[in-house]
Amino acid sequence: MWVQYAKLEMIFLAKIAARRRVLGLDAPVKAVEAAAEEKEEGGFEGDEIKFPEFKAQSLGQSAMEGVKVDGEAKQDPMNTPALQGAIPLAIFDDAAKQAFFNAEAAQCFFDMFTLFTQVACLPKVLQHVLDVMMERFPTEAATWDCYVRMPLVGVSPLTAEFPGQLGVALGRLAEGKEKVRVKGQLAKKTAKWVEKVLATEGLDEGIKTVLEVTLRKLEWSGL
Repeated sequence: MWVQYAKLEMIFLAKIAARRRVLGLDAPVKAVEAAAEEKEEGGFEGDEIKFPEFKAQSLGQSAMEGVKVDGEAKQDPMNTPALQGAIPLAIFDDAAKQAFFNAEAAQCFFDMFTLFTQVACLPKVLQHVLDVMMERFPTEAATWDCYVRMPLVGVSPLTAEFPGQLGVALGRLAEGKEKVRVKGQLAKKTAKWVEKVLATEGLDEGIKTVLEVTLRKLEWSGL
């Protein structure tokens, strides 16, 4: 139930992120300026008189300095606490105070949060969950599984970024092997995400080889 409450809040944040992309509100300032300049070119076209569209980003600092704006209006709405993940994190923190809360429960939150890669505050949210897990359950397999997988969140196995992030994840796995309480549990959790990556169509042969070797080590040594 707690996870579902937090999920509803993440869905809300995801909808806002999607809407901002549709409206072009998250476009870099330079891109907005370039678009404005492009529209300003030409002046007259046929019998139509075109007027340039003035945007805050294209007016320049000197022109904007004289405009009085209160602190609330000047604040970037995406930097407000609610849109920086404060509500789902508050739900997680409240759940962490309950009797049922353990490493597996925390992992349920972590896994749910990883579904929302389009939400800008996701790294902050995941890091908070991981910090709590490391503090309270430092030797549990669930904690180390989340720690190992975190570098891969939101990274497609088909991108150039993936091999480097995979290297980080496998380095963390080696560290976890020495610190986890029940190695077999971490081995099972690791095999689950490794097999999922291996099932990716078009996966690079080098990555496939590395992951297949990783799987064999898990099977023969129990991690």
